[in-house]
Amino acid sequence: MAKKWSLMDIWNGAFQQIPDEPIKSRSYLYASELGTPFIEAFLKMKGTPFTNTFSGTNRCKMEVGKLMESIVRFVLKRAGIMKAAQKTVDHQISGLLEVHGRLDFIAGGAVDLQQAETCTSVIKILFQDLEYPPIFAWIADQTLNYARKLAGRSNEPLELYVMEVKSLSDFVYRMLEQAVRAMNFHHVQVYHYLLGENMKIGKVTYISREDARLMEKTVPNNKESHREYENWITEITDYYRSNTRPPLEPLMVFNEDTCSFNKNTIGVEWSKYLKLLYGFETGQDYRNYAMPKVESWNRVYKRCVGCQNMTAANKEHIAEAKKLFPDWDRLVDLGKLKGVTREENQEAAA
Repeated sequence: MAKKWSLMDIWNGAFQQIPDEPIKSRSYLYASELGTPFIEAFLKMKGTPFTNTFSGTNRCKMEVGKLMESIVRFVLKRAGIMKAAQKTVDHQISGLLEVHGRLDFIAGGAVDLQQAETCTSVIKILFQDLEYPPIFAWIADQTLNYARKLAGRSNEPLELYVMEVKSLSDFVYRMLEQAVRAMNFHHVQVYHYLLGENMKIGKVTYISREDARLMEKTVPNNKESHREYENWITEITDYYRSNTRPPLEPLMVFNEDTCSFNKNTIGVEWSKYLKLLYGFETGQDYRNYAMPKVESWNRVYKRCVGCQNMTAANKEHIAEAKKLFPDWDRLVDLGKLKGVTREENQEAAA
């Protein structure tokens, strides 16, 4: 008798079984921690055991991110412009904690046709034998043609960039399209690599997991980036050496680019210390708590921006929001300045 089997069980079970890296105390930072919540980095350096680990869904997202990164790696190699991959970059500002990191790519320079040619066998295996989507081979060839055209007959070198690849949900991707720069912690992470490699320009390459769209946010090696980098490391160094626990993250945040209240996805929902620090058993428990609040605040916020009359329920929501955002009036003025769309529903927001 034929045996029944389930790819679903195998597939999902494999992601559930990916082990967490063991945590142990250390006296240095990882570049991926730069710009993240101080309390999270502090507890990790102190070797505090996690109370929450990634769900199977989040592990899947991480692995999809690695898949996206591998595609970018192939494209850069096929174009003959990848100069380094997964290179270790350590740096220490005098008197502060050392930072250890590993950049994704350095790309640019002179076009290396021999490097491009080595990808021919990869193209055959992936895109012909294994029938991977041919669009990625086509993008790789287009990138090679583009790089050769820019280099010209004299093969002038292209500008060198540090490139860090990040995959995002469609929601976050669309939100970042409106932002003038990369997420703060990505910006500071890339600056660390620029500083360690003495390079001028870095790029955070964001890819949407929804539809594979790609955008870049530039990170310059300038005084402003250095000040942000040094200030963050100075503060975490003070917390670490004085053994002082940093303050908790706010449960909700306000995004001034989109003029909207949001749950604190990075600082709270994704925290591996969610239960220890904030008392929520799971990320879903936190979402159930936060989403009704931010949704009601956003509705009332738009009514305030539109100078609509406030009901008693509206005023209660405003009073609740002001406990976490005492600068509510400034945020409303910002919404008016940016032309936030009025709440079209003229009825009172619940």
